[in-house]
Amino acid sequence: MLVLQPALPARNLAELIALAKAKPGTLNYGSAGVASLAHLATALFASMAGVNIVHVPYKSSSQSMTDMITGRLDMQFATIAPSLPNIRAGQLRALATSGKTRVAALPELPTVAEAGLAGYEAALWVSLVMPSATPPTMIARLNREVNDILKSTEGTEALVAQGMVAEPGPPEALTERIRGDIEKWRGVAVKAGIRPE
Repeated sequence: MLVLQPALPARNLAELIALAKAKPGTLNYGSAGVASLAHLATALFASMAGVNIVHVPYKSSSQSMTDMITGRLDMQFATIAPSLPNIRAGQLRALATSGKTRVAALPELPTVAEAGLAGYEAALWVSLVMPSATPPTMIARLNREVNDILKSTEGTEALVAQGMVAEPGPPEALTERIRGDIEKWRGVAVKAGIRPE
């Protein structure tokens, strides 16, 4: 989700974009390092919004969060679960979530796409992968077992508590997701001039 330090005078995405356009190159954002998802997500946001904001890479997101809470950093795309206590304490202001849909942990927050940047999506996701030589029967069984867990009430509740949403499906869907994300983020990195360090 996109979070701001509370002193920043932007209460929604449109106000943030207007502020960034009024002061090009003065707002900054943190990430857990060059080419991290937070860096790529913000580069995509800046490109789609037509704004110039300054990247401040950190060695970890906990370091950037500390600087945001103390007012030394303006904004960041952050993971939901570790940010919730700071949002609820008023130390951070959440503007929007970055996935395709709203999240159950913060149902009042619009997605970035709903808030004005149609087509925007930057999702941190996890999956299980196996070596390509794994027998198809083993892959099918593991896929079935994992999907059953993801569809269970207990599995769903555990993920919602972390600000995540289960997306059970066949192995082929994951393969397509990986291919699509490689193409998408490669394009963002090239356009923004991001190179791994």
